[in-house]
Amino acid sequence: MHIDDIYEQIKARHRDRDDLEAWWDDHQDGLTQDQYDTLFEWIIDEPFAYLPLVVRLTLDTADTAADLAVNLERLAPHINADLAWGDFYTAFGEKLEADPDLAVSLYDELPAETQDWPLKIIGNVMAALPKEDAITEIEQLLQSQEPTRVEIAVRGLAIRFEDDELPQELLDAVLTLAENPDFHNEVLYATAAVFTEHPSLWEITLDIGQNHPRHIQRIINLYSRRIENDHLPTYLDLVELGLEEDTVDDIAIHQLYMKFADETDLLADFAVSISDTQLGAAKQLADHAADRNDALLPALVGRADAFPSPFYAAEVVFGAGEHYPTQLVELVLDTYDGSNRITMLRLLQRAVGELFFQSAYHEDTAADIADFLDNLDDTDFVPRVNRDKIREQPDDPEHHNKEVFYQLYSVISAHLENRDYDHATLDRLTDYENLHAHFHPRLSRKIDSGTYHPMLALLQNNTTESLEFLEENWERIPPSKQQQLLGDAFNATVSEIALVLWLDDQGLEYEIDVNLHAHDTGREMDKDVDVVVDGNYIEIRTPQTWRNLEVSNRTVGLPNTAYDKIADKFKQDYAGAAELTEEPVFIALDITESEIMPEQVVASLYGGLKIQITYDTETGQAVDDRPIRDPDEALQGWSLLDDNLNGVIWYTNRIRTDTDGTPVLRVDGDVVPNPHHKDDDNQTYCEELSETLFDHG
Repeated sequence: MHIDDIYEQIKARHRDRDDLEAWWDDHQDGLTQDQYDTLFEWIIDEPFAYLPLVVRLTLDTADTAADLAVNLERLAPHINADLAWGDFYTAFGEKLEADPDLAVSLYDELPAETQDWPLKIIGNVMAALPKEDAITEIEQLLQSQEPTRVEIAVRGLAIRFEDDELPQELLDAVLTLAENPDFHNEVLYATAAVFTEHPSLWEITLDIGQNHPRHIQRIINLYSRRIENDHLPTYLDLVELGLEEDTVDDIAIHQLYMKFADETDLLADFAVSISDTQLGAAKQLADHAADRNDALLPALVGRADAFPSPFYAAEVVFGAGEHYPTQLVELVLDTYDGSNRITMLRLLQRAVGELFFQSAYHEDTAADIADFLDNLDDTDFVPRVNRDKIREQPDDPEHHNKEVFYQLYSVISAHLENRDYDHATLDRLTDYENLHAHFHPRLSRKIDSGTYHPMLALLQNNTTESLEFLEENWERIPPSKQQQLLGDAFNATVSEIALVLWLDDQGLEYEIDVNLHAHDTGREMDKDVDVVVDGNYIEIRTPQTWRNLEVSNRTVGLPNTAYDKIADKFKQDYAGAAELTEEPVFIALDITESEIMPEQVVASLYGGLKIQITYDTETGQAVDDRPIRDPDEALQGWSLLDDNLNGVIWYTNRIRTDTDGTPVLRVDGDVVPNPHHKDDDNQTYCEELSETLFDHG
């Protein structure tokens, strides 16, 4: 048979082990030695696609031990740590077991003491030797204390006596070898192999790890599947030592929670201990072990004060309670201790975040949390929970759940901000003459009435950059905006002020809070527009973080939130205004503190990006791919908006301190044209406006 025909027949049986075996049985006798060699070189490039043939070409084509040694030398460079090679070792072991004389002859043929390649198969060969011969040979090699000979010995010992009783002479030889630090790697390999029948060898392993921490990672790799409950305390101590000595990267968490989840106290203490250096592993351990052991979550909550910090405590304990938010709430409320205030509130908040996404409404749990929060702190600056909302019977339980638990989440956030102010809080204002004159009277009254204002938080947290920026630019802030800073719209007003001051810096003429006029009567409306720059009407919106994203404890898919923000703002502020059809109108989104990204703003007008692939109709081959916009995802179809909204402005504002210590404002952004606008030159107009508003250089 021609070699090309052989290739085609084998390729037709690619990865079909039964067919490959059958093909070999039918054709083995008809192939020449040259074809054996040529076929091996061809299939070894994909050994696991044709593994049955790799095995048979190695084991079935050798008439003598010398021939087999040649075949093994050819194969050895291709053997790696892939578990698929287990099939080869099984077949190899069966061949030697069936012919002990072959094993003896092959052992004599192998240049194990002068070359490295025999080490990959020496264990199987020694395991097939007659037992007494194997014992004698292994003992002599161990006693030689020569590195190559010892390595041969431990490989033979590990396979010949794995999970079997070790003869006393070999046990004594291993114990003697353990006295030499140069052979600790080999000793660990040997003792792990026979550990099932010789658990007392754990003491030797511990001694090596405790006195030579560089070996602890190897001990974990070898023993994590072998140790039993009796060994767990000292094993965990050894792992912690390895972490302290920075000799451990992988602590085999999977083995711990799969095998020892019932060891509540040991695992809880271990999770606490490793949380500061192996936070991910500690969370994984808590998560999976708690699924197997109901007692672990209470044990971790009870250890909340033992963690290195509230952050680590909240992360790990929540890992155990993530799937049991109601139980976590009960534990926090029942065990709350003011000394662990931050940890407990963070745990409660994260549990509330899970309840927020539940499909059923948890009225009793919400009421318990409300009772707890209303009696938590002696402070007047945190809003009280709306009990009527909690007691309300919902038509849509899932939606109601979100409303109630978002409220609770926000109240917990207020408690975590430590909203506890007195008149001493206002002392910080004495450093800022303008701010003191403007804010002190109002803030003093708010403190007397126990009413929160964002400026109190800035003062308490000594937010220097923001305070200095407002102070130094006070005279540039329009009086109406100064007044608005005293109210609830403080944050939104700061956003508008940033844009206005940036326009100042750019030397642009503008008006603020310009009244709009009714389209049908021409009379002034109650509505106004935030800023008019060179005849461009700009209404500003400052989107806050999407509720689902704010509350969620994990990654959640983001909707194109820019889409709704633009549509809602347009409808609320521009609909019915004469200026809508007479002047250029824009909506500006300050996305500084929002999850909205510039691409989302573009996608809201043009549609989301997709990849369009073009195929050749005759061959079916892809010949081109390019990004396109999906118009079905764009904001369109409402003619009033399509025709009259010139575009959307997105911007971010940042206050930074320059090298002189002066707070400096930087506003970056762009103008995204509305592609449906009635004016053909709108694209160019928006590009020019972008150059005017923002420094793109």
